[in-house]
Amino acid sequence: MCLGLLWTLVVMQTGGVAGRIFGVRVSSRNPVGVLLFTAVLALGVWWFSRPDVRAAWRADRQALRRWISRASLSVTSIAVTAVAAWMSLRLIGQWLGARPLWLDEQMIALNVRDRSAAELIGPLWLDQGAPLGWLLAQRAVVSVLGDGEVALRLLPMAFAIATTAAAAWIGQRWMGTAGAVCLTLLAGASPGIAYYAGELKSYTADVFWALLLPALAVWTIEAPDLSARRRRTMGWWAAAALGQFTAYGAAFVAPGSVAVIAIDAWRRYGLREVLRAVPGGLLCLGAVGLHYVLSIRDVTGNDFLANYWASGLPPLRASVVDTVTWLINQLGRVANAPGGTSMPMLFWAVVITGWVWSRTTLGWLMASMPVMAVVFAFLRLVPLIDRLALWTMPAMFVGIALTVDCAVRAWRTHAAGGRPWMLALPTAALVAVMMLINDTVPHGLRELGRGVETNHGVDDRGGVRWLLSWHRPGDIVVTTALAQPAIWWYGQVPVGTPSVGAQLPDGSAIMRAQFMPGRARCSMDLLEQLPFGARLLIYLGFRYDDVPPGFDQQLLDTLGRIGYLVTMKEGPEMGRALIVERGHPEAMPTLTPLFSDEPATPNGCIEFVPAKRW
Repeated sequence: MCLGLLWTLVVMQTGGVAGRIFGVRVSSRNPVGVLLFTAVLALGVWWFSRPDVRAAWRADRQALRRWISRASLSVTSIAVTAVAAWMSLRLIGQWLGARPLWLDEQMIALNVRDRSAAELIGPLWLDQGAPLGWLLAQRAVVSVLGDGEVALRLLPMAFAIATTAAAAWIGQRWMGTAGAVCLTLLAGASPGIAYYAGELKSYTADVFWALLLPALAVWTIEAPDLSARRRRTMGWWAAAALGQFTAYGAAFVAPGSVAVIAIDAWRRYGLREVLRAVPGGLLCLGAVGLHYVLSIRDVTGNDFLANYWASGLPPLRASVVDTVTWLINQLGRVANAPGGTSMPMLFWAVVITGWVWSRTTLGWLMASMPVMAVVFAFLRLVPLIDRLALWTMPAMFVGIALTVDCAVRAWRTHAAGGRPWMLALPTAALVAVMMLINDTVPHGLRELGRGVETNHGVDDRGGVRWLLSWHRPGDIVVTTALAQPAIWWYGQVPVGTPSVGAQLPDGSAIMRAQFMPGRARCSMDLLEQLPFGARLLIYLGFRYDDVPPGFDQQLLDTLGRIGYLVTMKEGPEMGRALIVERGHPEAMPTLTPLFSDEPATPNGCIEFVPAKRW
């Protein structure tokens, strides 16, 4: 057992091992599997080591029955707990896999690593944005646990597991077994949630608060008496205030929840009871205002981010009809991503059916979330696209689960009442939900089982570390614009210093190779001044629109004017690392094209400038 625990730690730190023994392939890369095997082995050793196994087994069964009786466990709670535990283990397994960071994650990580807590206030480097409270929590995690991939992704994974737990609670409180299991499964295995649970992003916090705050609002108005209601109301305000600092999505779902709490208080107890909640409302409003002043305004005022997400807003100067048409089309795209379904019409039909059919406060409140998203997009405040719409997903999942719950209850009622002709509608609803789950959940499970060797087709961790293992004094690192963060992160290059990313820790220069189109003139003077024997360590990792197709070959041919290729490492999918030594020019080899449409030589030349953080 001790060896099993030790081996788990080894796998976590090294990534595991793989090889062949007597021709049989042996692999150990998943620490969760090792840990589970150790736990099962320990349980088996303990159980079989008892003197009278049969008597002990009977005693165990009796003890289990007594425990179930005392705990009053229902079928619903057992089923939901099992699904939540299974999904949590899958999420933990993905987290412990510690795949390499990719571009956006590296950019956020550089801000967290190289800025103090106070310096996280205001605009972030590298055109990034994240809730201030989430950044401060991430900074605390890094300070305590270090900056490895497992530590960096602890917070996103924790919010994902918390979302699964919240879904389990909501399902048990307001739904039957089938609905509760459906909601818990969707909250853990939705493709969007499963993906961002393993990314250094704040989107899982958006999902958590977007699910929990509306549910807490319904829980508040269901308080058994006025005293309990007041306590729950103040608790809701406190939770909402905390959510404002850790997730943008909390601000988007809060208005609907506030309206439900206030209207219910007015209807039951009068205006005076509504006014009693004013201090809590001021606390939450102050949290929103403070967060806006300290962080959000710098994100909304960032020109790069505004242009990047412009496709998630209605076209400027469009007519009302065109805007409405755009919004309807956009809802279909949201169902596809981040919803994860290829059947958007069926998706929305099932979701809306659940909200309306249930005729519950929870259903109507969840229905207000997509309405708020459409209103925000119509006013050009919040883009309705991709991961920025992930905060709307919990409302959709609750709608699907409510459809299941209502259909099962209707089926039982009509079947027991001897009205088989009434079973058509609930049966059709259940079939539709099964089609949706079969369309979405496998994608999420595949996402949770995604390989750990690469991220978006690139292994920056392995590529940069291999490249820098060749480094010696006097060498120059050459990379591209969007591969710079990989060098800065995995090369431990501080970007908060006056050099702003232009030097390795030992002072060696980092250069950026950039493509100049057309008839631009590109000087090679800087590289031609290098002494013979000096080397260029070239890293070509993530690329998007910063370099054209065929850039890698053109760069290598350009460097062939001043030296020759020593060695090269190609990544599993896209990344490349090359070592070029200054010396007598030699013909460079032909690289394998990464894209099918790569031209032989792009129309332009390559310029070399010092790397610089932006």
